[in-house]
Amino acid sequence: MPAEDSALLGVPGETPTESEKEEAAAARPFGAMPLIVLTQSKGFPYDGERADQKIGHMIAWRASHAVLAGRPTRGKLVMPPNSGHMIQMSQPKAVVDAVQEVVNAAK
Repeated sequence: MPAEDSALLGVPGETPTESEKEEAAAARPFGAMPLIVLTQSKGFPYDGERADQKIGHMIAWRASHAVLAGRPTRGKLVMPPNSGHMIQMSQPKAVVDAVQEVVNAAK
């Protein structure tokens, strides 16, 4: 896994970076703001990783998205089927639907 992903994801077993510590300290709830976090359903194709590393990477990635989606009381995590890292390319309707749902909820 690239080092920047390890830092971003807070990979279990690795010491948190200073920026991770700062981000955690600054985190606060988003109140009742509507929020939909889209996350891919396919895995990451990192070359050179063992299968257990890829699984750990995906678990950490999804967990970070779940944390973000949980910050507002009206947040949710959506994992469009057969979506990759560029969800807007693989599942554009899911992106449009999420935007429309958030706009409608904000009215």
